[in-house]
Amino acid sequence: MQPTLQNEAFYSIALDGSGDYINLGNITGLLDEDFTISWWEQVADATPTTSWYGFRDTSAGAGNRLEFTKQGALFARMDFQHSNSSSGTALMYPWQGGSGNDRDVWRHFAIQVDVDGGDAGYVKLNWYQDGVLAFTDYGSGPTDSVNINTVPTSGLSTGFGARDFYLGANNTGNSPTGTNPANYETGNFAEVAIHQAYLSEDNIVAIYNSGNAGIDLRANSGNYTHASDLVRYYRFTEGTGTRLVDATGNADATIVNGTWDLVRHPTTS
Repeated sequence: MQPTLQNEAFYSIALDGSGDYINLGNITGLLDEDFTISWWEQVADATPTTSWYGFRDTSAGAGNRLEFTKQGALFARMDFQHSNSSSGTALMYPWQGGSGNDRDVWRHFAIQVDVDGGDAGYVKLNWYQDGVLAFTDYGSGPTDSVNINTVPTSGLSTGFGARDFYLGANNTGNSPTGTNPANYETGNFAEVAIHQAYLSEDNIVAIYNSGNAGIDLRANSGNYTHASDLVRYYRFTEGTGTRLVDATGNADATIVNGTWDLVRHPTTS
């Protein structure tokens, strides 16, 4: 089966920065192997405050976490920290090309993790924006300035706990981090996919170039060749209700306070 443009409407979820988020459920079991998380995002605030989304296993933020942090429209940080002893240093990445004029611009992001691709078998991480590799870093290598503690093959999810992963808020214990607006994202999200594989650059570029109303990631097409590794796929086609259907059938997501935007999605930005 070859995917084509579907006879479906594609929407996005708008988050207002004050208690809205998307709950993807517990994905910690997917972190034991190579994985790629990708999504579309549109910043709605020209001067956003610091916002966090992801999960961490301690409210103090000193332990294990898979977390994305945005401050203003100028800077972003990706933390992927694993430590059974709740210690270590997070990774930091700049938000490429960001400024106040990034308001209402759709961006496509992909985070790759290779669990044994770094020095001495430690993890390797890539951050892509709009199909372009922005940064690569490694965990615990002899020349690294950052540290993602060891555990190269014994399961990165060990120690994360049973945290649900939130887009638009940071989960520090199956609830967002309080009522401070700085803890929430203001903007829109669309098409979210998780692959249990370290996708090649060609695959990521193919996903980006197609837009969220383009290829159906459940079937290979052109340079996209990882349909069999897709384990979560939220297409944002419902347009109503509080549920995002997982097209892989593994785990639906829940919309908390966010609203459907029936006009904006990455191909009509």
